[in-house]
Amino acid sequence: MLLVKILSPLPQLTSSYTGAAAYNSTTFDPPALPDPLPSLSLDLNIQTNPSGLSITQSGAFMGFSVEMSVANQVCESILQVPFLNLLATILQRSGTVRVRIGGNSQDTASQVASLDDGKVLEKDLSGVTNPTETPPLAFTPDLMYMMRNISNFVNVRWFVGIPFNDSSNFRLEIAQSAQEILGYYRIGNEPDLYAAHGHRSSSYSQYDYVGELGSVIDDMSQYSDLSCLSVVLLIGATSKLMTDNFLNNTAGTWTPEDVWDTGVMDTYGSNIAWMSVEHYPTDNCYVQYGTGTPRNDTELWPTYLMHTTAQSLIQPYLNSTAYAQSKSKPFIMFETNTASCAPPTNQSSYKQWTVGPVFYSSLVIAEAVGPSNQSQVLEIGAENQSTNYVSYENVQPVRMYTENIAIGGSQTGQSNTTPSQVKELRYLTALSVFQKGNYSWASQTFGGNFESDGRLERTKIIETIPFSVLAPGAALVFLTDDLTETEGAPSTTFATTTKTATTATVDTSVLATSNGCSGNSPMGSSGKGSANDGVGLKAV
Repeated sequence: MLLVKILSPLPQLTSSYTGAAAYNSTTFDPPALPDPLPSLSLDLNIQTNPSGLSITQSGAFMGFSVEMSVANQVCESILQVPFLNLLATILQRSGTVRVRIGGNSQDTASQVASLDDGKVLEKDLSGVTNPTETPPLAFTPDLMYMMRNISNFVNVRWFVGIPFNDSSNFRLEIAQSAQEILGYYRIGNEPDLYAAHGHRSSSYSQYDYVGELGSVIDDMSQYSDLSCLSVVLLIGATSKLMTDNFLNNTAGTWTPEDVWDTGVMDTYGSNIAWMSVEHYPTDNCYVQYGTGTPRNDTELWPTYLMHTTAQSLIQPYLNSTAYAQSKSKPFIMFETNTASCAPPTNQSSYKQWTVGPVFYSSLVIAEAVGPSNQSQVLEIGAENQSTNYVSYENVQPVRMYTENIAIGGSQTGQSNTTPSQVKELRYLTALSVFQKGNYSWASQTFGGNFESDGRLERTKIIETIPFSVLAPGAALVFLTDDLTETEGAPSTTFATTTKTATTATVDTSVLATSNGCSGNSPMGSSGKGSANDGVGLKAV
C-alpha cells in the first residue's frame, strides 16, 4: 500500500518564472526515444489462475499524505468542497480513501483547548527546526472533528501522527482525541534521522527507538480510554530510505531490517497494526531551503520515464514485505513522490484548485484494482518504457492496465491489438511527458492550473477494440462486463453553489455546519456531543 505525499514536481529551470514549481508552465523537449526501440506490439497471453499473483489488494492501494502543518488547508471557515469532490471520485471506484496527516511537524505538535481568533491550527515560525524548517504546531480538537466530518461525507480512513520529539512527555491527549474521533495513528516520523536533525543524541539507534516505542505503549496503558490500543491501533517501526538525503548527502542510517532485527514485532506485535516506511527517489530541498545538492532537471527528468525507476523504489522493501506477511501485518509506504521538499501553495477558492499527475494516477489505479478488496495483480510483458498489469479476482482476469511512457513520442504508439476478452477500455492521455496537468481520463479532465472544483468535466468517452496506446498514455482494459467506476460508492458530487443539480449535492450552508473549524462565528455541529455527531472510524 502506498500513500503519495502532496508535493510539487521538480522545479523547471527558467529565468522568468518565480512562483511555485507545481504551476510552472515551462516545458522541456522530450528525451530521445530508446535505441533500439522495443517491440511496439501488445502480444499478451492473459491466463486464468497464473503463477506469481500478488496478495490481495485494496482498491485504496494509493492514498494521500498531508503534512500536519498544512492540514488546515482543506478547511478554512468551511470544509473545502473541491477536496470533497476529489475524494468522492476516488471513493466511487475504490470504496474508501486513506489519508495520512503527519510528517515532520507531527513530532512537535501539541493539542490545546483553543487558539486565539478561533484558529484550528497555529505555527510557531520562530521555532523552526530540521533542514526543512519544520515549525512547532498547536492545534485544537476541531482539526480532528473536521477530519471526521469529512468522513461523514466521503468514506475517508485517517492516519494521524502523534508527537515523539520529547520522550519524557509524549502528549497523549493527541492520541486520545485521535482514537475517540478518528482511527489509526502513527508513532514517530523518520526516527532514523532524529540524530542527524538534532532531535536525539548522536548515538541514537533503532534500539533506542524501539525502547521509546515501548515507553509510549506503557504510558498508553495507564489511560482507560486508550486501552484498546493493546489490540490494533498502533503504527510503528518506521524507517526512511533515500538515495541521497538532503542532510549532508547521507542516506537514512537504518534499513528496515535493522528495525525488524531488534525484535520489535515479537515484543510489540499485538500493539502494531501496520508496518511502514518512507522513500523518495531523490530530494528537491536545495531550491527550497538551500540545503543539500542542486539538482539538474534535464538530467533527472528522463529517469522518471523508465520502469526500472519504479522498480528501484520498492526493491529495498521486498524482504520487508515478505516479513510483514509472515507477521500478518499490512505494509505501507507512508510517503513518496518524485522528490522530497517544496509543497505548492494552497488554493482555497472553489473553482481554483489545480489537479496534477498524482491525483490522476490515483484515480486510474483505484479503478484498475477495484473495490472488492480481493484483487490480485500480476505484471506481464514489461519493457523499460512500457508495462502491463492484470487484475485478477477469484483467479480470473478482470482488468488490464497498460502504459506507454515514451515509445513513439506523442504521435505513434503500441500497435492495435484485439485481445478476445476485451469488453471496454478507457484511455489516460497527455500531449507530452512534460505535461503537469489537464490530463484526460476517458476524455474527461479536471482542467488546467486554478481551474478545478474537484469534479471531472466533459463527456466521458468509452472506447472499444481494437486499441493502441499512444505515448505518453495508458489504457485500462475491462475483460468482463463488471465495471468498477461506481462499484465502490454511488457517484456523488458536492456543489460549489446552492443551485439544485441532478446529481447528489450538498448545500454550502450544510457544509458550513460540518466544518470542524472554529470560525469567528458559531457554525454548529462540529464538536463532540452535537446533534449531528458522526461515528468515528476505528478500523481500516
